[in-house]
Amino acid sequence: MKNKLEKIRYLYKIAFVQANHLTYYPDQPRKSRIRIFKDLLRIYLKFNEISKMYFIRGGDLLNSKWCEISYTGAKKLRDDIKSDKTNDQIKVLSDKQIFYEKCVQNNLRTPQNYGVIKNGIIDWVNEPKLDTWIIIKDKTGEKGANVYKAKYVGNNQILEEGKLFNLNGRYSSSDTYIVQEVIEQHKTMNSLNPSCVNTLRIISTLKNGGTIHAAMLKVGGIGNIYDNWHNKGVITKIDPKSWTVDKYGYYKFAKYDKVSSGKVSVLPSNNVALSDVVIPFSKEIERLVFQAHATLPDIHSIGWDVAIDANGPILIEGNHNWGFLDLIQVFYGTNIISEIFDIPMNELKQNTICFN
Repeated sequence: MKNKLEKIRYLYKIAFVQANHLTYYPDQPRKSRIRIFKDLLRIYLKFNEISKMYFIRGGDLLNSKWCEISYTGAKKLRDDIKSDKTNDQIKVLSDKQIFYEKCVQNNLRTPQNYGVIKNGIIDWVNEPKLDTWIIIKDKTGEKGANVYKAKYVGNNQILEEGKLFNLNGRYSSSDTYIVQEVIEQHKTMNSLNPSCVNTLRIISTLKNGGTIHAAMLKVGGIGNIYDNWHNKGVITKIDPKSWTVDKYGYYKFAKYDKVSSGKVSVLPSNNVALSDVVIPFSKEIERLVFQAHATLPDIHSIGWDVAIDANGPILIEGNHNWGFLDLIQVFYGTNIISEIFDIPMNELKQNTICFN
């Protein structure tokens, strides 16, 4: 009971104290604080969860109308579709070293692995040339955790943020890291933010021989070395049929943006208008995703992170736990959950809430 009361107090604080800072639409007519609180409370009491997308979707706008399938309900749909082989195939996606080996075996483009750091010691498979930029990643890390960019200067030495380190002993001996090449991304992708590799998140199933249900463009925050939305990145919708980019993108929190309250039409790093972005190699992206998913047929839906260089798309990783189960509803509507998991909307009513 105490935990429940604490969450209700938290919702009260959001509605009555923080709503003006969390809104993405400060110049439009908005609901009263009590109505915002009632909305958030209704979602919490029905689903036992706090809506993270309430403000992004404009739930606080005076005449907003929308429906939402709970995150936990959608997650259960995703996780419950399994066969006897599913767990073994999920391990391929959750381990970056195994994923790399799977890609190589199936001639799928992916960043080259130079070596592995295990028990704090580097084991080179193909030692990079001097002055080569490298990426060091926790091989089971998620959401951009434990990702480092450095320049290799020889004899196991790296320059990281201007300081010289030895790879041996530099990173936690309790974790295993892979050392990868840094992709020289396509000029279009580089123009979005040159400090990191900007990627596409693509949600696929093998329905009808291969279907891309949703696609999103992820652009890293200014100066960041990765495109993680959780660290001041921007994400926007892509139409998976035409591959056109939506004219608006979103920060995860409006407070990250001091200019346009979290909803942007121009990317902050290079002042690129989202409406002008043309995704290169769209057909090649589709082929790569379908070929990759076909090697893991017992995983129903996969969220792929795809980079693009001058020669075409490159698989960065695949995610069984692909997240964005709430954000894609903001971008594509509630029916997207029905479509991905092939369940009629009337069967999803118990996990659905509507505001009219």
